Amino acid sequence: MTSPHTSDTADTIGLQSASTGGTDANESPVSVYESVMMTSRRLTTALKRGIIAPVAKHHFATDRGYPVTQELPDHTESYQFRSHDFEALVRPDERQVCNEMYDGRVITPSMLLRNPSVAATLLERAETLWESTFGTHQPARTQTDHPGPFPFQEISPAAVANSFETQYNTICESQSLAVAIKAIREEMVSIVADLFETSESELHTPGGTDLSALAHADSLTVPYSDDSIAVLCPITTGIQSNTPTRGVIIGCDDTPVGLFAHVTDVTALDPTQETTHTAIRDAMGFDRELDPYVDHDRLDAVPGERIRLQGDLRVERTDDLDGFPKEIARTTRRRENRRLIDEYLESTTLPAEHIWGQNDSITINTTLTTTVSETGGVILEPVTADRDLELLSYVELLLALDHGPGVVYTEYDDVPYIRNPRRPGELAGTQRLSVAIETAREEASRSLEALLETQREDIEATARDRASDARVGIDIPKQVNLPVDNHLTFIEAGYAPAVETEPVPVAVPSETTLHIVHDEHNTVTVQVSPGVYRFSLLPRGLQPPVDRPTWPSP
Repeated sequence: MTSPHTSDTADTIGLQSASTGGTDANESPVSVYESVMMTSRRLTTALKRGIIAPVAKHHFATDRGYPVTQELPDHTESYQFRSHDFEALVRPDERQVCNEMYDGRVITPSMLLRNPSVAATLLERAETLWESTFGTHQPARTQTDHPGPFPFQEISPAAVANSFETQYNTICESQSLAVAIKAIREEMVSIVADLFETSESELHTPGGTDLSALAHADSLTVPYSDDSIAVLCPITTGIQSNTPTRGVIIGCDDTPVGLFAHVTDVTALDPTQETTHTAIRDAMGFDRELDPYVDHDRLDAVPGERIRLQGDLRVERTDDLDGFPKEIARTTRRRENRRLIDEYLESTTLPAEHIWGQNDSITINTTLTTTVSETGGVILEPVTADRDLELLSYVELLLALDHGPGVVYTEYDDVPYIRNPRRPGELAGTQRLSVAIETAREEASRSLEALLETQREDIEATARDRASDARVGIDIPKQVNLPVDNHLTFIEAGYAPAVETEPVPVAVPSETTLHIVHDEHNTVTVQVSPGVYRFSLLPRGLQPPVDRPTWPSP
């Protein structure tokens, strides 16, 4: 049986090997990361096993009157150790010391590395704790129960702090994708947060940052990486293939951080396959990009080519300047049709008394979504898996509409395929319910189309006005300010309709200048040729099946 406060050989492995060498100027960022992480891990292990564990066990034995190693007939209550700003939990039944903390911080390799001043103070306080617990070690005297000199007496706390600070700054300033990938794979969340200048909470919170898409993955693969860009593909046990999956593209850019993260759709990307640099660009939504470190005089956009201009801002050009007014008319019809349908869905409610477990009425736009065409065609689709609720939504629309098939329905008894709104599908089995849903969907869609038809004259008038505005705007171009996120973008002479959705189309009748200003990117000022330019942000997150990236192999 060992002494209650003497660590065995395994506990002291690595105490003196927790060295703190300097950084070689020719050493790669990955080598620096691996070296300092190895040192920090050894130091953490040595602190826990060689200092905190024996001290906590000694306090346990003093307070309880028996050593941790003594076997008792019943389970022994855990012991919370606290002294000199150190804390730990002693679990006698497992002969284990865990949850080691200093000054309210969990002692981990990344904590020591990111807080060099804390690491220095911790080592100094650890020596005080050691001597306060066991007394001053006197080599010339026999001290039977003394574990020996303080394990780190040959290590300078200041040297440790200086080394950690220097090497960690080297890592963070390296803007190395290889380092970022290693830190992400090793789940060094705090280090990843520093590399991308975000917070740990945002990395864990869905939608908090693009990198949060990787938060709950069991593992990661890297189907492609080079010095400038990489794609990370999450693997989650139990998830079937073709399940909509978000991955993350990381790369280097001209921001002060030097790194970016962009969440993307990797549903079609097999985690075991390789892919290409071109495939990553296509997934992000561009074919080429302006080098932010080069002064470009002209945009030189080929028709149909998608160009990344700055950060997540892109543009696509066409040559159809003469057809621009007609395009504006088509877009206006589609937008007006969609606006009217959305307004109607938002104003039509499902009574709470007809919905199981619901205390408040809900609007139908929470159960149904629509696709509306330029000509007024309407397709209704459910966003609920509850088929009874889906059927009830269609029926409520029919009862509320005074157009098309809905004109003959005023109450539930008028609808042949529903009687009790609390149990819409109770009259028949699954096949009958399916038929009722398809019939109701078709009738509700036709009724909405009939509603749009009553507004056709106004919609056409609006479309003609917008097309006329476009023709005048092309003839008399003005400065166009583009409302695309936080990029201050403007074209000196052109025309753009007043739109609130992307892409934002701009007609440029003659050569002019494009300016893009952003407080985190280099300014872009380029000449653009005549044509139609559509500005938008790069697509993010999951995409509809028809728009998903294909991720070809090399």
